[in-house]
Amino acid sequence: MNNLKIKPHQLVSIFASTALISGVFLPILSIPFLGDQTFYQNQQYISIFIIINAILISFISFTRLKIALWLLALMVSGSLIYAYNDFQGTMSEFDNMMGDGVSSEFLKKMKNSFMASIEIKYGIYFLILGVILTFLSAAWKK
Repeated sequence: MNNLKIKPHQLVSIFASTALISGVFLPILSIPFLGDQTFYQNQQYISIFIIINAILISFISFTRLKIALWLLALMVSGSLIYAYNDFQGTMSEFDNMMGDGVSSEFLKKMKNSFMASIEIKYGIYFLILGVILTFLSAAWKK
């Protein structure tokens, strides 16, 4: 009966998994004319990878495989870094495409206004919190 008690690092892992899964489906960007965009809409394969890892994080926290938690935390953070770099590349490509074809001052101001109106939403904070909590759970001393 004593083994059924949830330890603090296991609870942190469950919160990490919940934050990661929630972050995938919560809005991460607000783009004019397109509305709120979720991580799943923009990066479907990475989202599925993160969801699978989040489920594994919950299960592995109940074992004694600390190295597996470290690996899962590194894989999730690496996939988020990859998605961020992919997004930055897309935005840079869009900016260059619009910059090359825009000759009038009015259109340049419109382009700059459009780029400035893209805002980060709260979903990304859930993803970052999930990664931090996973690292915390992996580093937790019993």
